Amino acid sequence: GRHAQLATWLARDPRGHTVLDHLRASDVRLVPGSDTAERTSVAEATLDADGAATYTFDLLWNVPEVHLDDDLVVMHAGSIAATLRPGADAVAEIALAAREHATITYDVNARPSIMGTPAQAEPLIERLAARADVIKVSDDDVRWLYPHLDPVDAVRQWSQQGPAIVVLTQGSAGSTAFTSSGLEVHVSAPPVTVVAGRESRTETVS
Repeated sequence: GRHAQLATWLARDPRGHTVLDHLRASDVRLVPGSDTAERTSVAEATLDADGAATYTFDLLWNVPEVHLDDDLVVMHAGSIAATLRPGADAVAEIALAAREHATITYDVNARPSIMGTPAQAEPLIERLAARADVIKVSDDDVRWLYPHLDPVDAVRQWSQQGPAIVVLTQGSAGSTAFTSSGLEVHVSAPPVTVVAGRESRTETVS
């Protein structure tokens, strides 16, 4: 029953109108000014003979003016928004301002082809991680960011540097939550049957 808004960055061009129509149909409320970009960002996927995708990106990321109400409960950010400038700097400042009275959640969701090298992305990711209360990060994210560290050791370090809880997802191996108090809780990934058309297969998901 709470009011929610999406701060994004798109234009009133043909692609932008397609996105805006979809958001309206889904009853998504935008922060005013979210549709004032010069052009709408594009991600183009190309499939090879095996169906594997490669991507090319033309991205513009900024943040419209966000007014933080006193009744703000949760602010969520993630992935490209936390690392692509100039918008990434605004996201970090909003998180810092909101942290006094709201829970900050952050999904790392690394995208190496957009974020540059680990050395370039690390300070930006760690900046928002230090301001977050709840973090979700995959073992693949951690291996890319810290190739010299075991993912569990890296996440343990994060959990002692500000967040209340960091959740490490490990695919079929399940997920582990690390708290600032030192508590660690592991949850197994249950096998599920994935049905696509007339074919089905059993996978383990987390």
